[in-house]
Amino acid sequence: MVYGFFRWIFATALSVYYRWTLTQGAIPSDGPLVICGNHPNGLIDPVAVMRLTQRPVRFMAKAPIFKMPVLGWIVKGMKCLPVYRKQDDPSQMGKNDETFKAAHAALAEGDCICIFPEGRSHSDPGMSPLKTGAARIALGAESEKGFSLGVKFVPVGLVYRRKGVFRSEVAVSVGEPIAAASMREEFERDPVAASKALTEKLDAALHTVTVNLDTWEDLPLIEAASRLYKAERKTPGDLRPYAAGLSALRERDPERLESVRRRVLTFDGYLHALRLPADELDHVRPFRALRFVTVHVLRVLLGIAPALVGVLAYVIPYQLIRALVALVKLEEDIRSSVKLGVGVLLFPAWTALLTWLLWRELGTPGLLDAAALPFCGLFALAFIESEKAALADARAYLALRTHGSLRDRLLERRKALVDELEQLGKETGVLEASANG
Repeated sequence: MVYGFFRWIFATALSVYYRWTLTQGAIPSDGPLVICGNHPNGLIDPVAVMRLTQRPVRFMAKAPIFKMPVLGWIVKGMKCLPVYRKQDDPSQMGKNDETFKAAHAALAEGDCICIFPEGRSHSDPGMSPLKTGAARIALGAESEKGFSLGVKFVPVGLVYRRKGVFRSEVAVSVGEPIAAASMREEFERDPVAASKALTEKLDAALHTVTVNLDTWEDLPLIEAASRLYKAERKTPGDLRPYAAGLSALRERDPERLESVRRRVLTFDGYLHALRLPADELDHVRPFRALRFVTVHVLRVLLGIAPALVGVLAYVIPYQLIRALVALVKLEEDIRSSVKLGVGVLLFPAWTALLTWLLWRELGTPGLLDAAALPFCGLFALAFIESEKAALADARAYLALRTHGSLRDRLLERRKALVDELEQLGKETGVLEASANG
């Protein structure tokens, strides 16, 4: 009951805060599991895992959290397991033996546990080296039961486009499960070597579902390449192949990489200056424009009133949270965690205050008005996003209709760049690996 309640609260809040996309895979619905994810976004990452599955998940969390007000009560209620780290308190590390035993017992009962094996939340462009704790827990649980449990690792990749920004995108990928029992022979020969080998398998699996960069300066290039490819080939703009291809090309032919970087970013910058999304080059038709205007006018006439109510009702707590985060100057990897945590407390409290005020002034009709406020707030978010997209569409249409052959030249250039990106993908072997994986 406690887990289900907090899952509903936090998963709903996460769905409001981010625009969520599940790109592949699913968490198995039964059997003992060890979910392992990368860890770029503090306490948001466990919530993202909770949102992936209806199964109760028992998280491994650093021990100091259990002593925090409110948050400590929550993690205890959700049956999380404490991890005692050297950097927190070296004298407590011996207690990890108790945690391992509790994790073994949980897996023996068919439970699902979650570990972020990097051991820390961070904002580095690539994954940190993995700790062996996840492998040792799984192999230890299997060893106690004669390798008959069927424990599986499930790699989960979390990719945040702009993780500190409200309504930015998060893409989640679930990889193929890895059976811990596949390491039985190695474990019986050398448990330490088996744990390291299984950790290496897990590391490789996590790299297939995450975006790993050599430097953050590479991100604009792979995002631009992804946008162009998605627009030209009408396929999802997955960032992972571009990140892998970039690293491979840097080692193989750095001069060619700089040439491609310059041309892709120049073209993307030109589209941006014209306020033209790459995928709008294909849709310049008078009938489409007429339909757009008609639908847009009706949408504005019908939606402006509830959207305005939603904005006016919640603009104060929204701005308060922004001001708080700006004042405190938090690290990027915990900024969203604080925003979400404060929002989970502040927005319901604010709604309760508005409900009381409306009831005091209007009586029972005021309660009915108050009940509509959260829906108006959510509608306002969708309305504002749709209006931004509509304005971008309108600008693109006007720009292309008034510049004659510009559209044809841009389409030709886009195709040439995407053809070259595909050729590079074949030369580096990344394209085939992506298709097979």
